[in-house]
Amino acid sequence: MKKKLLLTALGLGTTLACMGLVACKRNLDVQESFPFKVSLLPIPKKIAKGEVVEMRFSIKAEQHSDLNSYRLRYFQYDGKGTLHPFSVAADPMKANDHYTMPEGDFKLFYKSNCNEQQMLELVFEDNKQQTQTIEINFNNKSKKNETQKN
Repeated sequence: MKKKLLLTALGLGTTLACMGLVACKRNLDVQESFPFKVSLLPIPKKIAKGEVVEMRFSIKAEQHSDLNSYRLRYFQYDGKGTLHPFSVAADPMKANDHYTMPEGDFKLFYKSNCNEQQMLELVFEDNKQQTQTIEINFNNKSKKNETQKN
């Protein structure tokens, strides 16, 4: 009985020692946060009241990870308008609320509701609190100015 108890204790002690050595020696350095870049294709510089501008964006991470997620919030500093996610028919976004955005390509639509200069700030954020900001400025494009050019 003493021999069995001694062998069990030695076996358990050896197992725990080996587990401790394995656990202490292997430290993996796993990168969980990857820088990302938001790009916007060129858009018009002028917009008239009631006009809609399609904005094509792309979010590209330095390295793709299924754990990454992206959000957007926007602010309108000058003018009045509405920002619509993915389709003009979609409900307008609310300023300073967070909206989930996909990695890769997507569209946002801006509809002007005034005859003044309009300025938007779009802040993209990943789930690691890294941010990227894009400022968009539209000058007024009135029909009066267009007819004078013709």
